[in-house]
Amino acid sequence: MSKVKNRGLWLVAIVALVIGGVLWFRARDAGTIYRIDTTLIGDTAVLAGERIVMKDGAALRVEGDLSVDGTLECEGGPLSVTVTGSLTVLGTLRCVRDADIAEGDLGQGVMLVVGGDIEFTSDSVVMTNGHLQITDDPSRIARTQEEIDRLYDATAEDSGDGFRMGPFIDIPLDPSQLSSDIPERRLAPRTQSEYREIRVASGNIFVPTAYAQEPAADEAGNLVPNTVRIGGTWIVGDPTQAPPAELQVPTPPKKIKKIFLVFDFGGREMHIRDFTLYGPDGRDGADDTGKCTVKSGDGADAYRLFITAPWVNINNFTIYLGYGGNGGFAETSEDCEHGRATGGNGGAPSNMKIVGEQGISITGAFTIHPGQGGRGGQAVAHGRKGADGCPGEKGGDATATGGTGGDNKKGLKVTGAVSGTENVQISKVVGGDGGSADAFGGDGGNGTGKACAGGNGGMATATGGTGGDATSRNFESQGGRGGDATSKPGAGGKGGTGSVKDPGGNGGNGGDAVAAEGKGGSGKTANGGDGEVLDETGGNGGNGGDGCNEGKGGAGGSGNPDGEKGADGKNLCQVEGNQNDNANTNDNTNGNQNTNTNQNTNTNQNDNENTNEAPEEPVTVGPTTISFVYDHARPQCPLPIIPITINGPAGSEWSFVNQLPIWLSAPQGTAGSIPGVISLQFPCQLDRYENQQQSHTIQIKIETPRGEDVKTVKVNGSFTNF
Repeated sequence: MSKVKNRGLWLVAIVALVIGGVLWFRARDAGTIYRIDTTLIGDTAVLAGERIVMKDGAALRVEGDLSVDGTLECEGGPLSVTVTGSLTVLGTLRCVRDADIAEGDLGQGVMLVVGGDIEFTSDSVVMTNGHLQITDDPSRIARTQEEIDRLYDATAEDSGDGFRMGPFIDIPLDPSQLSSDIPERRLAPRTQSEYREIRVASGNIFVPTAYAQEPAADEAGNLVPNTVRIGGTWIVGDPTQAPPAELQVPTPPKKIKKIFLVFDFGGREMHIRDFTLYGPDGRDGADDTGKCTVKSGDGADAYRLFITAPWVNINNFTIYLGYGGNGGFAETSEDCEHGRATGGNGGAPSNMKIVGEQGISITGAFTIHPGQGGRGGQAVAHGRKGADGCPGEKGGDATATGGTGGDNKKGLKVTGAVSGTENVQISKVVGGDGGSADAFGGDGGNGTGKACAGGNGGMATATGGTGGDATSRNFESQGGRGGDATSKPGAGGKGGTGSVKDPGGNGGNGGDAVAAEGKGGSGKTANGGDGEVLDETGGNGGNGGDGCNEGKGGAGGSGNPDGEKGADGKNLCQVEGNQNDNANTNDNTNGNQNTNTNQNTNTNQNDNENTNEAPEEPVTVGPTTISFVYDHARPQCPLPIIPITINGPAGSEWSFVNQLPIWLSAPQGTAGSIPGVISLQFPCQLDRYENQQQSHTIQIKIETPRGEDVKTVKVNGSFTNF
């Protein structure tokens, strides 16, 4: 078979790429360092134990064959290597870029231009946290962000000449094309070590074992020329769990946004055998906090795989498509007239497309784990407490909307007579869960004097995010669960105090509560479950102030149930004091004296003392954010977590408003006195025992002698090494 030079061999990976098995040198000397572009004439070998470093972007050119048994790596720039002959890698190619790369730097990692044959053995390692490109044509190296974006987008486009599998597209399929003739074959659920949620921004993917690959051969066992041989285990991504010490997979540069792999083979057949590919999830959306209107970022779509060659043969290929990124977390500040928080939407899972211009044959198992839509982001909104005054200020309103779960639409499109589709297996297709929503209206301010009404409580509106849809033609699919909703409106403020002559103020009305659970996403096999309304109780009315006449209690806010009416104040009106002295003396002619004295005294005394009270000691709760990691490889059950400390005026009480999730417990109780310490722990219980990230906002009700308030503490848990 002749070699076609106008098409290239591309392997493009953003983040980290590991080829074949695992080999890492724990002790390395400084090695040979090249600081300028260097050309080596003749066949060149990097022997086992040797180390060559290309510094600050210096390029290496080999006029001949290159064999790497040792280590070839970069420092301070990309690893750029041109080989006019063949390339054989048994050792390590490594290029780890700094996390903070310069403006305009695309984060290039490894760039290889090879004129001859290419072989990566089962013992080779290629590791980079930047882009990785291999081609036989230097003009096909992607050198701009526009070229990277174009390749990423093209992978999901319904296009491509010749025989094709993919991309996954929305159902229904185009009637002009074949819908997949793949018979339904359900897979068992992933094991705990396989089925995971991976956070690319901070996490790990690592598989320590490599499958041996076999070179393509004819019936006599002779190697077939101009044939690309791909096998082993490839890991693409930034791990969420710590890898073994001998293999430290790096974190990608912060500016890398899109993750993709492209295999573009010109005139060469591509044989995929005993090949397992793990890819990263989409990046989580950025959090947005600390303002009165916040909207967190959407989760990014996961990586994409594109394969094209004249002929593609697949025999035992397992691919784990990544999850869509989770929507970011959104929380307003606590001093908002109207706090509005919207969680980011979950991203879409990975996509893939395989094009064989002359044909595609699947002669062995082709197993696809389709990933999952990203989870919608949680939204937490706060309204401020109204200021005390005459009248008391209304409490701030709060509106929270959870993010929508990412869709997972897996209609695998097949064009042309692709042979062996009965060997394709696709596991369950699942949409992302909707994000939860928590709204906390502010309490109304208290009236500060005679006839001063208390402020109304702030309204709270919470809407859980909708679960993502999941569609498939022949395989099991289930929509994502809707998000939960919690609505806690503010209480009305207390009416001001009058006197025996002055009226008391009316209490403020409680705020209204509106909560709606997120609806589950649709699925071919089953719809996702709806979320739950965890609390929709109306705010309580404020108490009326004492006076003449007394202030009336405020009405409870609407909700399910409605809030309670506030109590009326005391009537201080009294009758004014009076005194009546009456003497009556009668003398008669009979000499009898009759003296009648009648004295009536009525004294009414009212002492009314008004003393300005000292300011109440403020209540402090901290820390407001707690993060912990549970490592299943080194289990500790239960696992203590940083406690919450509450300080405030003596005689105050605290209690949890919302229920703790299954993975979080308070062993000493969920209520107590102030000052106090709330102990927390991970009780070694999870809904599913797999790698995952969890977050929960604890709502703590504070009751002081002068009123009530709600404080929040966010707890983030990372569960690894299952």
